[in-house]
Amino acid sequence: KVRENLLDLINAPLELTFSSHRYLEINSPGTSKGDAVMRYLKMKNKSLATTMVIGDSLNDLSMFQIDVAKKVAVANAVEPVKAHAHVITEKDAGNAAVAEALNRFVLEI
Repeated sequence: KVRENLLDLINAPLELTFSSHRYLEINSPGTSKGDAVMRYLKMKNKSLATTMVIGDSLNDLSMFQIDVAKKVAVANAVEPVKAHAHVITEKDAGNAAVAEALNRFVLEI
């Protein structure tokens, strides 16, 4: 509801995402994490087939909507992120979930 009310109030093209239940991120269109991943891969001439994304919050969801090789949600990720993940770590974001994902999957892709 906050998101819709803010968009109506500002009346400008914006991307609004929550990175937690209390942090609202306001960006111009085309500045999501998913957009950044795509720009980086193009700039470095890298393939989606060799890319892994890791996330936990709604601001990570755009990365999970890209057709990458591995989509990893951490144990305490929000449900929409988990729903798009190929795998969910055993550890949470504050307890080495990224290290777990890298150890488990980086050699696979």
